[in-house]
This record gives sequence, C-alpha cells and structure tokens, in this order.
Amino acid sequence: MVGRDSDGRITYDAYDEADRNESIAKWQRVLGEGFASGVVVEEAKSVSRTAIAKIRERMGDAYQFANDLVTLVKNLGASALPPGFDRLPHMRRPKWALAPGAGLHVNVRASLWEGREFGSLGGIQSLQGLPSGRYIRFNAVNNVGVPFGSEYAVHWRVTNTDQEAYDHKALRGGFEKSDSPGVRWEQLSYRGVHLVEAFVVRTRDDKLVGQSAPFYVMIE
Repeated sequence: MVGRDSDGRITYDAYDEADRNESIAKWQRVLGEGFASGVVVEEAKSVSRTAIAKIRERMGDAYQFANDLVTLVKNLGASALPPGFDRLPHMRRPKWALAPGAGLHVNVRASLWEGREFGSLGGIQSLQGLPSGRYIRFNAVNNVGVPFGSEYAVHWRVTNTDQEAYDHKALRGGFEKSDSPGVRWEQLSYRGVHLVEAFVVRTRDDKLVGQSAPFYVMIE
C-alpha cells in the first residue's frame, strides 16, 4: 500500500517503517488522523503505566511504590523514560522536506519565569522538576549559543503526555510558531513529562535544515 505526501509524490515510507510508533504516525499522514486514533491516544495517556511496567521488568518490585513517570524520573533520571517516548505516535512528523546536507546544530535553552515575560527565575535543565502555573521561555540557538538569523524560521513541536493532559484534552503534539524570532513561551499546566523540540526551516525554500533533541519538561 502506498500513499502520497504533501507534494503529491508517492511514498512507501509508512509501509516500510519497522518502528511501530513511526509507522502509525506515517500512516496518519497518508490516511488522516483518524487512522489508529485509539492506539495513538492510548500510547500518549499511558506513558506512566508503560514506564512502570518496563522498570519492574528490569528491577522487579523495587519500584512498586512509583505511581507515575514523574516519580520514576525523580528517582532514576532519564533511564526511566519508556522506549519510544521521544517518538510517540501522536507527535506530528515534520511537514518540511529535508534540505540536502541538512545538519545544522540546534540547541534548546530554557528559563523559568513567574509569568509570561516577567519575573525571570533563571535557567532550567531538561527533566528538572518544575511547579505548575509558571512559564518557560524556550530559545533556539546554534552550537555556540547564537540565535538563528532572519534567513531561518524556528517552529516548535510541543507534546504533552500522560493522564492529566489527556483528561484536559491537551495532548497536543503538533507544530507551533515562534512567539518572537527563535523564542517560544509555554505555561506549565499538567503533571507529567512533556517534550519541546525546535525545528529550523530555511525561509527561502521552506526546507528543514536542523532540529534539536527533545527538551523534557517535568511538571510535578
């Protein structure tokens, strides 16, 4: 079975993809978001149950006290994240064609604020425990910490996970524009481990030239 991408070209990617989550996401691009929608939602809202099950497989009942992914990460760090956490099927895949030789280095830096654009509380790290209600300012920079110039546009994939975000119909997973060049503001709302990634697109030809690793936002 084949489909057509946004440019009308036939693609076999979804058929050939071996990774389950990637395959579901690619079939959704071909067939629409209704394809396997129940599986997609279940994967997104069940990350805590999946993580606890995987940890118990590895460590027995040593972590039977853990009731969600936040608790596990606070005790075990990034090793508690379940396999495939950074490519869950409800995360929209990039819509831009990859530029030839693309490999621009992209970093995400983040700082915590009392409110949007006021009350800076300093820099934060990926997987640092954070309180709900405050704001994060994300900046996309290159390998030497310099923001990208006007020849590039930065888009952000903002992905929520786990039960609380699901209950509020806020799993997201799509792409958002920058609020100002290379900058994205987000309010901390739902307990869980969430992901923010920066995608740098060259404006003259709308080609993707680089993307960041996920910045994991952990709300306690």
